[in-house]
Amino acid sequence: MTEQKRPEISIIVAVYKGEKYLNGCMDAILGQTFTDFEVILVDDGATDGSGSLCDTYAARFAQNVRVIHQPNRGVAAARNTGLKAAAGAYIVWVDPDDLPAADLLTSIKENIAGQDMLIFDYWERRDDRLTWRKLGEKTSTFTVESLLYELSRDDPMTSVLWNKVIKREHYLRRPFDESMRCMEDYDILYQIAMDCTRIAYLAKPLYQYRILDSGLVRTPNLEIAY
Repeated sequence: MTEQKRPEISIIVAVYKGEKYLNGCMDAILGQTFTDFEVILVDDGATDGSGSLCDTYAARFAQNVRVIHQPNRGVAAARNTGLKAAAGAYIVWVDPDDLPAADLLTSIKENIAGQDMLIFDYWERRDDRLTWRKLGEKTSTFTVESLLYELSRDDPMTSVLWNKVIKREHYLRRPFDESMRCMEDYDILYQIAMDCTRIAYLAKPLYQYRILDSGLVRTPNLEIAY
Protein backbone atom coordinates (compact mmCIF):
# COMPACT_ATOMS: atom_id res chain seq x y z
CA MET A 1 0.00 0.00 0.00
CA THR A 2 1.42 3.37 -1.03
CA GLU A 3 1.40 6.21 1.48
CA GLN A 4 -1.18 8.86 0.71
CA LYS A 5 0.37 12.09 -0.56
CA ARG A 6 0.33 14.89 1.98
CA PRO A 7 -1.46 18.07 0.87
CA GLU A 8 0.65 21.16 0.47
CA ILE A 9 -1.75 23.35 2.46
CA SER A 10 -4.02 22.61 5.41
CA ILE A 11 -6.95 24.96 5.96
CA ILE A 12 -8.30 24.86 9.51
CA VAL A 13 -11.72 26.26 10.36
CA ALA A 14 -12.73 26.40 14.03
CA VAL A 15 -16.54 26.35 14.15
CA TYR A 16 -18.76 27.29 17.05
CA LYS A 17 -21.71 29.44 15.96
CA GLY A 18 -21.12 29.64 12.23
CA GLU A 19 -24.38 28.41 10.74
CA LYS A 20 -25.35 31.73 9.13
CA TYR A 21 -22.16 32.15 7.10
CA LEU A 22 -20.56 28.69 6.94
CA ASN A 23 -22.03 27.73 3.56
CA GLY A 24 -20.57 30.80 1.89
CA CYS A 25 -17.22 30.29 3.57
CA MET A 26 -16.96 26.64 2.56
CA ASP A 27 -18.10 27.28 -1.00
CA ALA A 28 -15.35 29.89 -1.31
CA ILE A 29 -12.76 27.46 0.06
CA LEU A 30 -13.84 24.60 -2.18
CA GLY A 31 -13.90 26.90 -5.22
CA GLN A 32 -10.18 27.65 -4.97
CA THR A 33 -8.15 27.66 -8.18
CA PHE A 34 -5.36 25.71 -6.42
CA THR A 35 -6.50 22.25 -5.36
CA ASP A 36 -3.68 20.59 -3.38
CA PHE A 37 -5.22 21.28 0.02
CA GLU A 38 -7.21 19.75 2.83
CA VAL A 39 -9.88 21.36 4.99
CA ILE A 40 -10.18 20.45 8.66
CA LEU A 41 -13.42 21.58 10.26
CA VAL A 42 -13.30 21.54 14.05
CA ASP A 43 -16.81 21.60 15.51
CA ASP A 44 -16.14 22.93 19.00
CA GLY A 45 -19.47 21.96 20.52
CA ALA A 46 -21.51 24.18 18.19
CA THR A 47 -24.88 25.13 19.63
CA ASP A 48 -26.53 25.91 16.28
CA GLY A 49 -26.63 23.85 13.07
CA SER A 50 -22.94 24.30 12.31
CA GLY A 51 -21.98 20.75 13.30
CA SER A 52 -24.49 19.24 10.89
CA LEU A 53 -23.31 21.55 8.11
CA CYS A 54 -19.74 20.39 8.72
CA ASP A 55 -20.87 16.77 8.36
CA THR A 56 -22.63 17.60 5.10
CA TYR A 57 -19.48 19.09 3.57
CA ALA A 58 -17.31 16.24 4.84
CA ALA A 59 -19.67 13.71 3.22
CA ARG A 60 -19.90 15.57 -0.09
CA PHE A 61 -16.20 16.40 -0.37
CA ALA A 62 -14.58 13.49 1.44
CA GLN A 63 -11.38 13.78 -0.57
CA ASN A 64 -10.65 17.26 0.77
CA VAL A 65 -12.75 17.84 3.89
CA ARG A 66 -12.62 16.26 7.34
CA VAL A 67 -14.67 17.18 10.38
CA ILE A 68 -13.76 16.69 14.03
CA HIS A 69 -16.43 17.09 16.69
CA GLN A 70 -15.46 17.90 20.27
CA PRO A 71 -17.17 19.32 23.37
CA ASN A 72 -16.89 23.08 23.63
CA ARG A 73 -13.42 23.95 24.95
CA GLY A 74 -12.80 27.32 23.31
CA VAL A 75 -11.10 28.55 20.17
CA ALA A 76 -7.54 27.83 21.36
CA ALA A 77 -8.41 24.18 21.98
CA ALA A 78 -10.16 23.99 18.61
CA ARG A 79 -7.04 25.34 16.93
CA ASN A 80 -4.88 22.74 18.69
CA THR A 81 -7.22 19.97 17.59
CA GLY A 82 -6.99 21.15 14.00
CA LEU A 83 -3.21 21.36 14.11
CA LYS A 84 -2.90 17.80 15.45
CA ALA A 85 -4.91 16.54 12.49
CA ALA A 86 -3.26 18.73 9.84
CA ALA A 87 -0.84 17.20 7.36
CA GLY A 88 -0.02 20.13 5.09
CA ALA A 89 3.34 21.87 4.92
CA TYR A 90 1.62 25.22 5.51
CA ILE A 91 -1.31 26.22 7.72
CA VAL A 92 -4.06 28.57 6.58
CA TRP A 93 -6.66 29.73 9.10
CA VAL A 94 -10.15 30.71 7.96
CA ASP A 95 -12.94 31.95 10.23
CA PRO A 96 -16.37 30.53 9.32
CA ASP A 97 -17.97 33.97 8.89
CA ASP A 98 -15.26 35.20 6.48
CA LEU A 99 -14.59 34.67 2.76
CA PRO A 100 -11.24 33.71 1.24
CA ALA A 101 -10.61 35.06 -2.26
CA ALA A 102 -10.89 32.53 -5.09
CA ASP A 103 -7.15 32.87 -5.79
CA LEU A 104 -6.04 32.77 -2.15
CA LEU A 105 -4.28 29.42 -2.39
CA THR A 106 -2.88 30.05 -5.87
CA SER A 107 -1.37 33.33 -4.65
CA ILE A 108 0.07 31.54 -1.61
CA LYS A 109 1.60 28.85 -3.81
CA GLU A 110 3.18 31.47 -6.09
CA ASN A 111 4.77 33.40 -3.21
CA ILE A 112 5.43 30.96 -0.36
CA ALA A 113 8.54 29.15 -1.66
CA GLY A 114 11.45 29.48 0.76
CA GLN A 115 9.39 31.44 3.30
CA ASP A 116 8.54 30.67 6.91
CA MET A 117 5.61 33.08 6.82
CA LEU A 118 3.61 34.89 4.16
CA ILE A 119 1.48 37.91 5.11
CA PHE A 120 -1.09 39.46 2.78
CA ASP A 121 -3.61 42.32 2.63
CA TYR A 122 -7.31 41.80 3.21
CA TRP A 123 -10.72 43.35 2.82
CA GLU A 124 -12.77 44.50 5.77
CA ARG A 125 -16.43 43.79 5.09
CA ARG A 126 -19.08 45.70 7.01
CA ASP A 127 -22.48 44.77 5.58
CA ASP A 128 -21.92 45.23 1.82
CA ARG A 129 -19.09 47.77 2.08
CA LEU A 130 -15.53 46.60 1.45
CA THR A 131 -12.42 48.45 2.64
CA TRP A 132 -8.97 47.35 1.46
CA ARG A 133 -6.68 47.06 4.47
CA LYS A 134 -3.25 47.69 2.97
CA LEU A 135 -0.31 46.67 5.14
CA GLY A 136 2.27 48.20 2.82
CA GLU A 137 2.75 49.91 -0.51
CA LYS A 138 4.39 47.04 -2.38
CA THR A 139 5.27 43.37 -2.06
CA SER A 140 8.35 43.06 0.12
CA THR A 141 9.90 41.17 3.04
CA PHE A 142 10.05 41.64 6.79
CA THR A 143 12.85 41.03 9.20
CA VAL A 144 11.81 39.56 12.54
CA GLU A 145 12.53 42.90 14.19
CA SER A 146 10.49 44.91 11.69
CA LEU A 147 7.53 42.51 11.93
CA LEU A 148 7.53 42.62 15.72
CA TYR A 149 7.65 46.40 15.58
CA GLU A 150 4.67 46.56 13.21
CA LEU A 151 2.73 44.08 15.34
CA SER A 152 3.38 46.17 18.45
CA ARG A 153 1.86 49.21 16.71
CA ASP A 154 -1.28 47.14 16.01
CA ASP A 155 -2.27 49.26 13.01
CA PRO A 156 -2.45 48.47 10.17
CA MET A 157 -0.61 45.23 10.97
CA THR A 158 -2.41 43.16 13.60
CA SER A 159 -1.83 39.72 15.07
CA VAL A 160 -4.76 37.93 13.47
CA LEU A 161 -3.77 34.61 11.91
CA TRP A 162 -6.05 34.45 8.88
CA ASN A 163 -3.84 36.73 6.77
CA LYS A 164 -0.65 34.93 7.74
CA VAL A 165 0.39 31.59 6.24
CA ILE A 166 2.97 29.83 8.40
CA LYS A 167 4.89 26.58 8.07
CA ARG A 168 3.22 23.87 10.11
CA GLU A 169 6.53 22.97 11.76
CA HIS A 170 6.53 26.28 13.64
CA TYR A 171 3.17 25.46 15.23
CA LEU A 172 4.34 21.98 16.20
CA ARG A 173 6.90 23.47 18.59
CA ARG A 174 4.21 25.02 20.78
CA PRO A 175 0.48 24.54 21.34
CA PHE A 176 -2.02 27.35 21.71
CA ASP A 177 -2.59 28.27 25.35
CA GLU A 178 -6.01 26.76 26.05
CA SER A 179 -6.44 28.80 29.20
CA MET A 180 -6.88 31.87 26.99
CA ARG A 181 -10.50 32.47 26.01
CA CYS A 182 -9.50 35.07 23.41
CA MET A 183 -6.36 36.74 21.98
CA GLU A 184 -4.69 33.33 21.63
CA ASP A 185 -3.54 34.41 18.15
CA TYR A 186 -1.70 37.43 19.57
CA ASP A 187 0.00 35.21 22.13
CA ILE A 188 1.34 32.61 19.72
CA LEU A 189 2.23 34.86 16.79
CA TYR A 190 4.88 36.74 18.72
CA GLN A 191 6.49 33.45 19.70
CA ILE A 192 6.41 32.05 16.18
CA ALA A 193 7.70 35.28 14.62
CA MET A 194 10.88 35.03 16.66
CA ASP A 195 11.51 31.57 15.17
CA CYS A 196 11.13 32.74 11.57
CA THR A 197 13.98 33.89 9.37
CA ARG A 198 12.14 34.38 6.05
CA ILE A 199 8.96 36.47 6.16
CA ALA A 200 7.33 37.74 2.96
CA TYR A 201 4.59 40.31 2.43
CA LEU A 202 2.22 40.21 -0.55
CA ALA A 203 0.49 43.52 -1.30
CA LYS A 204 -2.73 41.90 -2.47
CA PRO A 205 -6.08 41.49 -0.64
CA LEU A 206 -6.85 37.77 -0.47
CA TYR A 207 -9.41 37.53 2.32
CA GLN A 208 -12.68 39.18 3.36
CA TYR A 209 -12.86 39.74 7.09
CA ARG A 210 -16.49 40.24 8.06
CA ILE A 211 -16.98 42.74 10.88
CA LEU A 212 -19.75 41.55 13.19
CA ASP A 213 -20.84 43.52 16.23
CA SER A 214 -21.11 40.22 18.13
CA GLY A 215 -17.46 39.26 17.53
CA LEU A 216 -15.45 38.28 20.61
CA VAL A 217 -12.88 41.06 20.34
CA ARG A 218 -15.73 43.56 20.42
CA THR A 219 -17.38 41.88 23.41
CA PRO A 220 -16.21 42.84 26.93
CA ASN A 221 -17.17 39.50 28.52
CA LEU A 222 -14.00 37.42 28.29
CA GLU A 223 -15.67 34.39 29.83
CA ILE A 224 -17.25 33.47 26.50
CA ALA A 225 -15.37 31.21 24.11
CA TYR A 226 -15.97 32.87 20.74
